[in-house]
Amino acid sequence: TGRFVRRYLPAYDEEVPYSNIATVSYEQAKKTADDFLSRVATSYKSQLRLQESGQNTRNNEYRLVYQIVQNDIPLYDSKVSVAIHKQTGKVTYFSGVVYDPNTQFETGKPKLTLEQAQKAYLSKIDLPLKYRLYEDDEDNTQSILVYELENVQQKGISALTGEIVEGYREDRRDKGVVSTMDTVAAGVE
Repeated sequence: TGRFVRRYLPAYDEEVPYSNIATVSYEQAKKTADDFLSRVATSYKSQLRLQESGQNTRNNEYRLVYQIVQNDIPLYDSKVSVAIHKQTGKVTYFSGVVYDPNTQFETGKPKLTLEQAQKAYLSKIDLPLKYRLYEDDEDNTQSILVYELENVQQKGISALTGEIVEGYREDRRDKGVVSTMDTVAAGVE
């Protein structure tokens, strides 16, 4: 079976003039997005939570972003985005995720507190000294001496064991498999 993952939809009407002034309210856009997700994200719709950050608008559209959650915990790097045209109220863009709703998730409480996890993270993951370069308002290059984490998006600390969890397994990266958590390091057998 296929999954609907991403699509730009032709919802712009040539007779509707471009305007940043919405004729469709944000609440109407949320309802349209909700109805749309009920049709295209049926297998994981119940696990979506709208990320409210004001009226997330972009040009001629409302952009609504949803986080997939399990047991009230966000699923890493799993967001769904729906754009609604401000004048027509039609869906103009959808970006979903390839997500298996039958995935089994651990339940229960973490064995580490947040403070213990922070301490473990900093003690086990490199924090080398580096120079960061940036340009100021007058296009002059400036530098800042910083301690910066290496591979921040690829490493974490298991809430069960306190050990490093690698976001990518080296032996599978070349085969096109990304975001495969090392379940042994995570304490899952």
